[in-house]
Order: sequence, then C-alpha cells, then structure tokens
Amino acid sequence: VEACWTQLYDHFLKLGEEIDLIWSTPWNAGKILYFATKYPAFLDGAFLLYYQLAPLGTTPSTCELLYKLSGVMIVVGIAIAEFVLVFRTWAVWGKNSKVMISL
Repeated sequence: VEACWTQLYDHFLKLGEEIDLIWSTPWNAGKILYFATKYPAFLDGAFLLYYQLAPLGTTPSTCELLYKLSGVMIVVGIAIAEFVLVFRTWAVWGKNSKVMISL
C-alpha cells in the first residue's frame, strides 16, 4: 500500500515539470516510451492492491484474473523498461550501429 501512495505522491510532486517538459513536446518515440513506462504502473498497482486486499466475497475466478493480469502487466512493464535502457545506451554511444547490434 505504501508503494502505491509513494508513487502517487511522486507523480503529483513532479506533475508540473512533466507537463512543461513532456506533454508540451511533439510526439516521438521517447515520449511514447515515457508514457508507456509511467502510467501503466498505476493500473498495475491498483490491480495488485485489489488482489491482495480483495473483499471476502471475491470469487476465485476474479482473483485468478487479477493475478494473471498483474503478472502480464509486470512482464510488459519490464520489457518496456529494458527497451528504454537499450535505446538510451544506444543514444549515449552516438547511435553507433555496432553498439546497437551488441545490445
């Protein structure tokens, strides 16, 4: 629960800077990756919280669905974060094709 509150706190703390620096820029691959990394984490946190703190009347099929959905979202989030890391590493190395092949 605390991790979700920390995530929300950080989001609202930095929202003004995000609006100025990210939202006002033209759409590009970096902006899409930023949004694809940041905002699904809120849904993932909500699914995990509901799954872990579900009311007593929750059916096993609902729990299973939330568990699987959360797992898929975690894997997709990790994949996107890895792609961002590769993209940034490639940029730091001057978009060298040899570096991209090795990544």
